[in-house]
Amino acid sequence: MVNDGYQIDIYRIDTKEKIDKRKIFIIILIILAIVCAILTGNYIIRTVKEYKVYKQYEAQLNEFKRQEEEQQAKIAEELERQKQEKIPKLTETRKTKYKYNLSIRYQKSIFNI
Repeated sequence: MVNDGYQIDIYRIDTKEKIDKRKIFIIILIILAIVCAILTGNYIIRTVKEYKVYKQYEAQLNEFKRQEEEQQAKIAEELERQKQEKIPKLTETRKTKYKYNLSIRYQKSIFNI
């Protein structure tokens, strides 16, 4: 066996040796540093995930704004089209029919400079 010539009696171990405070302090510092590194890593990972979600929400919000602007443009275009339909347009037949009246109207206009 491995320990044939060497046996340790656990009841005769001297426990009154001096404890090296420096080694214990260094070990505690190392443990605290590891704990701080783990906590910082978790915080960074969580923050990065939240930032990704924020960017997705921001992209969705921009898409909704763009769609709303398109809808507003369509509504404005439809209103403009309806207004133009109400205004009678001067066609060629009307121009020839009312040519004399139109020319007098333009000649008598105050704003005709």
